[in-house]
Amino acid sequence: MVPDQLGKADFHALAAMHARYLPTSIVSRFGIRYLRSLYRYMARSPHDVVFIQREGDSIVSAGVLSLSPHTLEARLATKTPLLAWLPLAVNRLPILELFKRWMRAGLAGFGRPIAGTAEERTMACPELVWIFTSAEARGRAHGAAVLQRAERFLSEAGWLRYLVRTLDDAANPALTFYAEHGFTERGRSFRYGLPIRVLEKTLSRPPDARS
Repeated sequence: MVPDQLGKADFHALAAMHARYLPTSIVSRFGIRYLRSLYRYMARSPHDVVFIQREGDSIVSAGVLSLSPHTLEARLATKTPLLAWLPLAVNRLPILELFKRWMRAGLAGFGRPIAGTAEERTMACPELVWIFTSAEARGRAHGAAVLQRAERFLSEAGWLRYLVRTLDDAANPALTFYAEHGFTERGRSFRYGLPIRVLEKTLSRPPDARS
């Protein structure tokens, strides 16, 4: 499965949608211009895949899958202008926690290769880091289509499972969405001061990989 090819207008649209529909996302606090740079990087990174759904020429839903989520924060710090935008966002960010997380991630390790064997893939778990749908297009299964495309990509590549992290709040509609699509709870944590629910889904092996 070939990832979507994105152009300049798509990066602008994705940045605007991300800021509008994921306002609690840590990267949203850096502003639209940084988000454009982020999506340009994610679309070209060998460690990440951007999936989109369109109605006509307009993007109505999107998701970002990271094949190496344990290096994502360090990669964003070194491969995008995140640090350059930091002074403008300093009052909206948990700076101390960000610094500690980047130090733990180990900036020297951001280029670590992605796991390739079946055993390694069960240990190194991909993560759907963002998914969103425009308010006008909700209820038409676009989010489900993005999820299906991501799972098809993972299955064809031989991955056995993947994670999502979402706000641990009973009022969060994403919890219902993920439950309806076969995710189960793996754990709970706090991230950037927010309670987070960690969910996991096991994937079916592609037909040619089954014994």
